[in-house]
Amino acid sequence: MPVNKNGLPFYLDRKLDVIRFGVDPYNHVKEQQLFNSPVKTEKPNKKERFIEKESESLTQSGYKIVVDTVTGVNYLESHRGGITPLLDETGKVCIDKISK
Repeated sequence: MPVNKNGLPFYLDRKLDVIRFGVDPYNHVKEQQLFNSPVKTEKPNKKERFIEKESESLTQSGYKIVVDTVTGVNYLESHRGGITPLLDETGKVCIDKISK
């Protein structure tokens, strides 16, 4: 059974097309694959919902500013997975103009 760099077993859930951690309940050993990077399914002509506007990596932490391409709202995302709308100096949500 494949394991990640921390030694946790994982498998590809073919029904949902996601990688799950733990033991495969269906024991699909022949279908399991070891991935060096996350699986990304290609969808032709599909525009990305979020784009990275800016990023900064510090010694133990970092952040990214991502923009929702549908609404234009800017989000501040931390390296640990936290995300919040980015606010301006008056406390209003920062929104970029979206060209269609």
